[in-house]
Amino acid sequence: MGHYILHRLKRDEFKCSSDDMLSWEEKNIEAEADLFASFLLMPLNDFRNQLTTSVDFELLRHCAIRYDVSLTATALKWIQCTEESAVLILSRDGFMKWAFSSATARRNGAFFRTRQATVGIPPGSLATASSIAHGRHGVELPASVWFAHADRSASVREMKIQSEKYEYTMTLLCLARNASVWPPFSDREDESGRWNRDR
Repeated sequence: MGHYILHRLKRDEFKCSSDDMLSWEEKNIEAEADLFASFLLMPLNDFRNQLTTSVDFELLRHCAIRYDVSLTATALKWIQCTEESAVLILSRDGFMKWAFSSATARRNGAFFRTRQATVGIPPGSLATASSIAHGRHGVELPASVWFAHADRSASVREMKIQSEKYEYTMTLLCLARNASVWPPFSDREDESGRWNRDR
């Protein structure tokens, strides 16, 4: 329905491949159709009523079943509306296909520029542990595993699900709301305001 409402004047037909369904980059028509569907199928007030203070893949799975949508769509909906500092990552073969951060996470420097460069999954993360297929509730790790400039005392709760069907790993990172992981100011890019645009 989202494709028909939003894109019927751009295309005569829609055939969504597996790769299309995993492409959620900004301005991609799959992302636009998914955003449309998320507001139609997951009313925000009801969606928020399902959430607790500690969100993990088990809770998001419950929401996915409730609204009869994919886990990816549910997780993205949560990232868009949460006040927590969280990052959702989809990776394949050790590299990120995309990463979306909540508004709080972006303000704190917790984001990855997957459209500008190839970004690898860091060693020592749950996502790289081949012996663990699922970590739905998460493990606590030093935040520096994912964010090099994080304070030594800061931690991140990392959750993971692997999909054999689509051959990808979905990772959810949750940090404390006030945990800043920005590099020192002298190391940040500030050429012609580029750093400010990336924020």
